[in-house]
Amino acid sequence: MISFSCPNCKTTYRFQDSRAGEQITCSRCKNSVRIPPPSPESEAGPRPAAPPLPSKVSPPSAVTAPKPPPVQPVPASAVAPPSAARPAPPPIPKPPPAPPRSVVAPPVPVRSAVAPPPPPVAPLPPYVPPPPVAPPPGFKPLPPSLVKPAPLPPGTPQWYYEDGLDIVGPVPEDALRDAAEADLLFPDARVWSDSLDDWRPAIDVFPHLFDGLASRPRADRQTRLAVGLAVVAVVSVLAFAVTAVVRG
Repeated sequence: MISFSCPNCKTTYRFQDSRAGEQITCSRCKNSVRIPPPSPESEAGPRPAAPPLPSKVSPPSAVTAPKPPPVQPVPASAVAPPSAARPAPPPIPKPPPAPPRSVVAPPVPVRSAVAPPPPPVAPLPPYVPPPPVAPPPGFKPLPPSLVKPAPLPPGTPQWYYEDGLDIVGPVPEDALRDAAEADLLFPDARVWSDSLDDWRPAIDVFPHLFDGLASRPRADRQTRLAVGLAVVAVVSVLAFAVTAVVRG
């Protein structure tokens, strides 16, 4: 008898020795398997039966132990009567019941639907304007023609001039003279009127305005702008500090 297992799923098969070398299909994994040749042990015939095991040796008989002596009954006189038992402890008295407690809730205050009037507000003190600040040394106020120019009569030439990045106008020719004296109109600043075809430097159009001002040093535009920005920054920092102190 040939006994072998499928190499794929390990299913065991048994066939006659005459079917050695046949190709079969495994019924479990459908793998094609060849029946191996019979082993030498199967050709030699059945294996002889193993000799029977020896029968169990009966254990030696146990040694008979001597019987204990009989127990003597206890006489009735030795048993204590029930009356001689330990007396029971007295019962624990119960505490008297506590008197009922009356709980009185405090009265709930009744809120009025009408809110009380707010306290009177103290009136603010009258506003006192600060004292006028004295102008710094060398300060020169602007001419009235530049602060609030008067309306020009009909037929008067109207001029425009550059003041830094701004254009001022229309103003009369006298206002240009005042602007030149106040360092607002520089010789290289451009002016324009309807009589000109394009903007031209003021020194080319009005050379007489700068005759007496040629020897006087002129403030640089960038310097004036830097000083103005510095003043604005200082004022802003002071205002922020005052606001923080008032809120704190």
